[in-house]
Amino acid sequence: MYSKIVNPKTGRWVNTSTKLGKTIINNYLNMFDSPHSGGATRSAGIKKTKKDSNKIKVGTWNLLSDGLSMGEFLSDKGDKLAIEWGCYDEGFPTDAGRGQKIVDVIGHLFNSGLDILGTQENDHPKIIHDALHTLEDGHEYEHIKLITLHKYDEGAKSNSLKFLEKREPSTTDSKGELQNRYCRGDLQNDTVSIYYNSDKLNQVAEPMPITISTTKGVNSYAQMVCMEVLATGKKLHVVCGHLKSGEKAADAAQRLMEIEQITDATGGKENVIMLLDSNSSYQYESSLFPGTNSDDVLHALKSNGFADVLEPRVGETTGNECYKMRHGSGGQPKKFGTMMLDQIDKIVIGGTLSGTPLDLPEGSPFVKYTNKLLRIDIEHLKDVRNNKDGLRKQLEKLVKDERWSDVVGQQRGEVSKTVEDRGKMIAVEWNPMYQSVDDNDILPQRLQMALYPNMNAPSDHPPCLATIQL
Repeated sequence: MYSKIVNPKTGRWVNTSTKLGKTIINNYLNMFDSPHSGGATRSAGIKKTKKDSNKIKVGTWNLLSDGLSMGEFLSDKGDKLAIEWGCYDEGFPTDAGRGQKIVDVIGHLFNSGLDILGTQENDHPKIIHDALHTLEDGHEYEHIKLITLHKYDEGAKSNSLKFLEKREPSTTDSKGELQNRYCRGDLQNDTVSIYYNSDKLNQVAEPMPITISTTKGVNSYAQMVCMEVLATGKKLHVVCGHLKSGEKAADAAQRLMEIEQITDATGGKENVIMLLDSNSSYQYESSLFPGTNSDDVLHALKSNGFADVLEPRVGETTGNECYKMRHGSGGQPKKFGTMMLDQIDKIVIGGTLSGTPLDLPEGSPFVKYTNKLLRIDIEHLKDVRNNKDGLRKQLEKLVKDERWSDVVGQQRGEVSKTVEDRGKMIAVEWNPMYQSVDDNDILPQRLQMALYPNMNAPSDHPPCLATIQL
């Protein structure tokens, strides 16, 4: 077993068996036992006020489960850990299974004050929920509840189930057990699932599925749940949704249809909050793919009186971007090395609600790129002039030729000399400042950790957060 706790001064995880870990635990216990703390509450002695009760902290996070279970983005080692949901003993976070990293991130978010988290591409909603309740990080999570909606009602339609069956021995018993896991709810396909703090909120009605007909049947791509703020009795209507992906005209048309169905479903409802992977992006319109209709979703929302709390100003880097790259492993070789550097997640509000974006809590594996060299790198990657034959193409070729996986850049010994030399050459051509940079801090070792997913960050989407004023 493992037992770790976050150092509140550094945001890093430490073993509770160490002297530092024991000191942190004692400090927490002293905080709760203090006569000024207001009792042993999760607010660590902060007195609740009516003003606090009128604020809700919400988040949206695409967990990338479906893409990973199909063999995308990660190496075989990463895939195995992702699917088996391995845990760790030492070496957090690089030795942890991807599932454990997801649980750690969610626990950290709720421990930092989050009230509602909407998740997309969540193939293991129940396992995540159960693992959260047994998470040994010095905090309690029994108050975190789950509301889940299956994308399809039959296991045979699950991409993740099909992939698992391919990896299992070809026996009827083993494949039958996978089907049983699906029926039990251990394994699902691309669910939209909501985790929430039951100390602050109560679910007052069954979730309403929002669906669209596809070639596979009825696809439940969003759910709307009515919730009550316990302190005030105010009702919220929370939508968690995952719109159609893709850049073709047909994909954009389906996204528009889906968002219009959502706005119709919320018509006349009070306090509407949408937690969306919208698969529509400001960058598509402004620079990388000018002339596309990818952000029709935003226009449709605005025309119906809604606003995206996370909408960035022109040229602004918010930290909510999916700085993702397809590594040189997986089942779709044509996509190896391709990048998407846009913000596609939205936290949408309507009516009299207002909201402000929130930074991720300290210690998150998803980082805002404040390092000067890293910011220069990212801006160069986002520059449309580099798309055709510049750095992006060079990096794409490197990834394909070397079958660059998620582990390159984390353990230097696993990086071939060819990758190091070519990475250095590309880096220097990209930015002459690299001439004076130590070899340990150049492409691919450094840049790989700036693109999602990586050995620390378990998804290609960062969690996006906001405070909503009711």
